[in-house]
Amino acid sequence: MPLDAADIWNKPVEAYLPKSPWRSLAHKVVPWLAAVAAGAIAVYFAQWMFKAEGWAVSFLRGYVWWAGVAMPLFFVLAAYLVRRAAPEAAGSGIPQVIWALNARSAPRALTSIRTAGVKIASALLGALGGASIGREGPTVQVSAALLSATQRLLAKFKMRTDPRALITAGGAAGVAAAFNTPLAGITFALEELASLRFTGLRQDVILTVVLAGLTAQSLAGNYAYFGHPLLSAPQAELYVYALLVGLVFGAVGALFAKALDRAPALFSDRKWWAKALLAGLLCWAVSALSDGLTLGSGYAAAKGLLDGQVSSLPYWYSPAKMLTTVLSFHSGMAGGIFAPSLSIGTGLGSLSAGWFPGIPVAACGLVAMAAFFTGVVQAPLTAVVIVMEMTDQHAMILPLFLTALAAQAVAHRIMPVSLYHSIAQRMAAQAESHAPALDRGEHAPA
Repeated sequence: MPLDAADIWNKPVEAYLPKSPWRSLAHKVVPWLAAVAAGAIAVYFAQWMFKAEGWAVSFLRGYVWWAGVAMPLFFVLAAYLVRRAAPEAAGSGIPQVIWALNARSAPRALTSIRTAGVKIASALLGALGGASIGREGPTVQVSAALLSATQRLLAKFKMRTDPRALITAGGAAGVAAAFNTPLAGITFALEELASLRFTGLRQDVILTVVLAGLTAQSLAGNYAYFGHPLLSAPQAELYVYALLVGLVFGAVGALFAKALDRAPALFSDRKWWAKALLAGLLCWAVSALSDGLTLGSGYAAAKGLLDGQVSSLPYWYSPAKMLTTVLSFHSGMAGGIFAPSLSIGTGLGSLSAGWFPGIPVAACGLVAMAAFFTGVVQAPLTAVVIVMEMTDQHAMILPLFLTALAAQAVAHRIMPVSLYHSIAQRMAAQAESHAPALDRGEHAPA
């Protein structure tokens, strides 16, 4: 259905609160248990994805020509699983959550356990094939599905709950647990998921995020996603660099978002399996030429630069990574763009480090990461907080805010509707055009 958020917030949260003390306790405890489960799944999903990416890199470097057969095959399998078992699992997962929140009557399958399972399986197949995908977007949909399932469970016992609050909390918990960044989960809920109205939801969202984050930390440790770069206090030239990078790379990020929003002409009028096969072959060709550097989410490349393990990334890294990410995104498999976008931004920082030789390369990487990520998703507060929390660089907050605001200003001119909302609107419109053929409770168009 078309997105219509004008009347979805017409009931106060108090209307859903049960009167019985025992029911009130269950009303709280069941979603908390789901939040703990979401944190645990996020950790194990991350570990599986890292192992799958590592296998893909090792296989490509050891058997490059056989990889030319295996990679396209995994692409096709990942796309087939989505198409056959749960079309709602395709792509990032964040547009699906936005659709589920902002439409009057969205398909239940958007946040079903079945869709969550297919999401994980397809993303893992894509990672085995070396696809340039992230697991953060899928984690958002999986976590939202877990919290949505608790709403349906409570409803069976005559306990009314606000499904929007639980889906919002689940999506935010997904970001918090995926990146080990609880504050970024809250800002993500504010900017992307519940941007229309956050009043009345914030306590449930914050508590759910904290529980998911604590679970992830207890299992994976209190780590920073990209380590702890050693940086000095920002100097004046860093602010000039931040403004310049925000304008330039914010525009690049918005153009990249446009390429993600619409399938390339190369994919026009091709069958689903032909798109997946073509995407896999092209990704293999690029990865073979780059000795596997463009495979996977890009986490290793970005962390290497920020931690000082490498002094720079190749000048071609970011353009090549953009290409493989666009191809992977439009292949039909499940997979997100958070991690690839952050990695691309880091590569752009390495590329632009020579503009101001006095600025450390790691600082350039952080600033460019925030600029490009803001340009892609148009969520500047989330971009700043997520970069700051991932690297434990609180001293960089002012340059990060400067670059994010500049990037948002230019990106909004290039793409007035942000990427996730644009995709969500198109999915809803497609569902409306296919409404007579759809079971509104179970299916959505591929």
